[in-house]
Amino acid sequence: MKSDCELIAKKKNIDVIILDDAYQHRWVNPGLSILLTDYNRLFTRDHLLPYGRLREQKYNRRRADIIIVSKTASSAEDFVVDIKNEIDS
Repeated sequence: MKSDCELIAKKKNIDVIILDDAYQHRWVNPGLSILLTDYNRLFTRDHLLPYGRLREQKYNRRRADIIIVSKTASSAEDFVVDIKNEIDS
């Protein structure tokens, strides 16, 4: 994998680089970090590998600039405050 500096050096007109699943790579210095979690499988209710699907401790969510809860039911708006409190705790 080429580093972002190599990529930018070759392609001078690059404004944005989007990396999927790079949250656990500490050498990446993101301008914006997004954590995506499934409504039916919130990371707050999961565990680290190999028991669960998480690759990082839950407290590392603090590094995220934005947390997006995906695959929400249409009725999820009733639970927005509960979900936010669960993620923030």
